[in-house]
Amino acid sequence: MKKYLKFIALSSLSFALLLSGCSTKTENEVVTTENGIYINEKYNNEKMTTVAGEEVTIEGNNYVATDPTLGFGLNLEGKLGQLLFDDAVASGFVGENNMCIYFTSQKGIDEAAKSFENMADMTEEEYAQVQANVQAETVAAVGIYRLDDGEENSERYTIFSQAFSGSEEVAKYNGSTYYFKYNDDFSALTLTDEEKITVEELINEYDKIKDNIIIFPPEEAANSGNNSSTYSGVSLKDIETTDLNGNTVTGDIFADYDITMVNIWATWCGPCTEEMPDLAEVYKNLPENVNLIGICEDGDSQRDLAKEILEASGAEFTVLLRSDSVNNAIMNSIYSLPTTIFVDKDGNVVGTTLTGAPRDGVYEHYMKYINEALEEVNG
Repeated sequence: MKKYLKFIALSSLSFALLLSGCSTKTENEVVTTENGIYINEKYNNEKMTTVAGEEVTIEGNNYVATDPTLGFGLNLEGKLGQLLFDDAVASGFVGENNMCIYFTSQKGIDEAAKSFENMADMTEEEYAQVQANVQAETVAAVGIYRLDDGEENSERYTIFSQAFSGSEEVAKYNGSTYYFKYNDDFSALTLTDEEKITVEELINEYDKIKDNIIIFPPEEAANSGNNSSTYSGVSLKDIETTDLNGNTVTGDIFADYDITMVNIWATWCGPCTEEMPDLAEVYKNLPENVNLIGICEDGDSQRDLAKEILEASGAEFTVLLRSDSVNNAIMNSIYSLPTTIFVDKDGNVVGTTLTGAPRDGVYEHYMKYINEALEEVNG
């Protein structure tokens, strides 16, 4: 029930939890600044070093949140990881050059959970009120910002900084200054005695969290997402899995269409669930030679919730579950959610890979990249 919070409360916050994925494997090359801060000279998907000098395994480590385009990452082991992954009372937001992790009180979580059963019948005003109630019980706990030279007076940086009471410079490197932001005042929340202890434990861990930051030069991203070259040679033709209804699905699902748009999402991902009604409309209006399917990252453990989200959104397209073959083909290479790829009839990934959910003109947005993929496969 706690995971409903990500659907309701944070859908407007462009939440995307970054996952460790596969990339070109290189040696972990590290330099140190005059202040003794460790900097990775390039992104390395196997192992990297935190600013405090601790080597961290990246590949296959779900407690490391990073992406080659961010220029930084965070090892989430400890109290913060527990609140995110085990207790589900924390949630995250990732922007182009920043990351924020929020803490929500049990009162806020209960508010979100109570409204979920009636979500399909809620008016926009009622939905907005639920969001407001939950966000009133939510505080930005910690954040990281990569401030590039010349951006010091930007509105984006100002707005981000206003969410925090404290700020510390972590390092200057490669034309950017990296900041650690934090809040040590949670008095605006309605906290139980147990939650007050939890919050105090989190605050006491801030120095450790700062030491767990990973810094490296950001890689350029195309179209506000990973370029398709990241997935060059990736094929889904040999996948075998089941959908949410238990039906067996193989790579043959692509054979009848020139292009299949594959939306990779999760029930806890705000932008994923927020764009689901738009994807439902995209699916209904696709050309006959184009299909849309989904892969739900946590569909195995949250099958009922995934079905409820689809039903409430009017989404009628097929949604696949993870399996060993699906993981090996694509899921182990996904950096963030939502991610959308385009697949030809032979199961090969083509065109441009997109990360994040568009805010406006959703159908036109996706059709632009569908047409690019169609042009690529049809010449």
